[in-house]
Amino acid sequence: MKKPVVGVMPLWDDEKESLWMLPGYFDGIITNGGIPIMLPLTEDKGDLEQAAELCDGFLFTGGHDVPPSAAFMNCIPLQIPRTGLSDSNAFLNI
Repeated sequence: MKKPVVGVMPLWDDEKESLWMLPGYFDGIITNGGIPIMLPLTEDKGDLEQAAELCDGFLFTGGHDVPPSAAFMNCIPLQIPRTGLSDSNAFLNI
């Protein structure tokens, strides 16, 4: 079975003008059988669509640069089947 690819939204550092990621996000996805990739921060619809096609799921990390009004209150938790486990009902809950 192929591993699920999870697109992770990075955080923006205003002071350094750079993207960054807390290692725990990637570590958690890897530990649970997924492949994390950092998504681009862009408004280019074509780039976003192409990046989305690579992913089986997404992790929106939040951060100081995300206003509370942008909260995804109606989202359903992502469940990705784990790979390499004997229990076929095990899931990665992100």
